[in-house]
Amino acid sequence: MDLYALHEKMTSHLFPVYSNEDERFLALALCGEAGELANMIKKRWRDGVDLSEEIRDEIADCRVYLELVAKCFGIEGAKLDVRVEQKLIKVVEKHKARLWANEQARKHNAECEIERLHGKARLP
Repeated sequence: MDLYALHEKMTSHLFPVYSNEDERFLALALCGEAGELANMIKKRWRDGVDLSEEIRDEIADCRVYLELVAKCFGIEGAKLDVRVEQKLIKVVEKHKARLWANEQARKHNAECEIERLHGKARLP
């Protein structure tokens, strides 16, 4: 099923698709779906109920609206994948020192645990 064609059929009578009005509509719809997702996760946590299927549906709803918002800005499909990759590279670069320090700490803790299990005490 073509998500974009479906969106055009369902909303073109309200406003031009992928216009400023549409991007506002889609952004608000995305927020609504994210709120529903958060509410179900809250209920799962608070009440201990299994809402896994409902949560999966809400995640799908969020992705649909996110894909449509992305199209409003010309980065749908593979272009969005490229943009996500670029963003992750920026995040890693920004937090490189902390990421490296965390990795070094994990390695040190693992080495200490191995030595402890073999009866060789090592101070951290």
